[in-house]
Amino acid sequence: MNSVAFIGAGARGGGFNGFLGNGSASNNNNNSNNLAKLTKRALRRTGQNKVRRDQDEADSLVMSSVAGIPVIPVKQNEKVAVLGATGGVGYFVMKALIERQRKQTEHQLQLIALVRNVQKAKEIFGDAANQANVEFRSIDVINQSEEEIGKTVKDINSLVICTGTTAFPSSAWKNNNTPENVDYKGVAKIASALPKDSIRRVVQLSSVGVLRKSSFPFSILNLFGVLDAKKKGEDAIVQASKDKKFEYAIVRLGRLVGAPFTNVGAIKKNADQNKQAVQIKNGDSLAGDLARSSAGDVAVQALFQPSAANKQFAAVNIRGTVAKDDSEWDQLFETLERPNAVLRLEYNSINLPKFRKWLISWAGAVLTSGALFPPLPLPVRFDYTELGCMLTFLTVNDGKVNAIGSLNIMIEEATETRKAALVVYREPMFQDKPYPGEKQILAKLQEDVMNVSYTPEA
Repeated sequence: MNSVAFIGAGARGGGFNGFLGNGSASNNNNNSNNLAKLTKRALRRTGQNKVRRDQDEADSLVMSSVAGIPVIPVKQNEKVAVLGATGGVGYFVMKALIERQRKQTEHQLQLIALVRNVQKAKEIFGDAANQANVEFRSIDVINQSEEEIGKTVKDINSLVICTGTTAFPSSAWKNNNTPENVDYKGVAKIASALPKDSIRRVVQLSSVGVLRKSSFPFSILNLFGVLDAKKKGEDAIVQASKDKKFEYAIVRLGRLVGAPFTNVGAIKKNADQNKQAVQIKNGDSLAGDLARSSAGDVAVQALFQPSAANKQFAAVNIRGTVAKDDSEWDQLFETLERPNAVLRLEYNSINLPKFRKWLISWAGAVLTSGALFPPLPLPVRFDYTELGCMLTFLTVNDGKVNAIGSLNIMIEEATETRKAALVVYREPMFQDKPYPGEKQILAKLQEDVMNVSYTPEA
């Protein structure tokens, strides 16, 4: 592989006629499917594994499934438990699982509601629970011992943790229901009590802001330690997943809206009042509201989506249409695999060999002649990859050259659900800010790609 570093100055990229067809180009953040292994290979070629190793532990955990860890398959008659099934979100998780069970012909599940008050839970779910053969089990993660909890969950295969309390002192804190006891100690206790080797996946519902506790408004929300407790609960689940060999999904929910938190009757009456489209993103960079009904849908999807395995991500509502079926949820969760797209140009038809040849020629030329003005502020190294090329931004200090990150430019083939596309990913995954000179390079790429001839694919 050839690789050269230049202080950027660029020339207009030359064009190869006939590699694009019907050029409906658009910018969006849809991401590619099943590119993890190729991406990892490309990153290794440019030394970016070192950059990734420099990310904090939470980011590296999120990256683990992208690096090729196999996803554990769903079992037939899998025992799926919901802890806190009568709470404001737990109700919707259970409701979504019952509805999924009703529609499923394959992978029938055995649903288990883990609640403090079994009689109350049976009254809430009524005939729907009877038709889905929901089993109700009594549990109290605050007052019961780990041994007692272990007996209750010894045979389950997957779990959604929906426990929680109010952020500020209220009547909900009675009987030791404080954030420290509910969001941390209770979660840690059940994580420790889970059986080894029989658990497939644990989904924990947490909150946006756990990584932004010093920033407004989360600093106010955390005055009594709710975000501290939730983050410690997250850490307990992640550690247990390592010790007991199960997958996890940490779902950081936006501000819950849609019905009173403690009034399940009102929740049932106004179930979809605030329901909209859902946005999800790795890490903790989103802010906004999330309907409790949407939170239930996201939690259930996180239980089964392969792309959710070993991920920590935020979820909020945005304007748009609610996902109608699993295929639309599939597309949404695919963004967790490659969430860092900064440019996407889609095409109805594409000649992949010619396009990639043009892209490599363009990248080399744009860094070595005079079209980029002013010159790029940092040295940039150009590398070939199997799917396109990589432009790596460098710093030079005391004679040492360090890679700070890259633009990974790929040509993606069309799939059943999306068009062929030229996509630019910012590496490493959690780099949110543009690199010095990045906007200049992307603007030049868009300008030059528009100047080639658009003819049907050969």
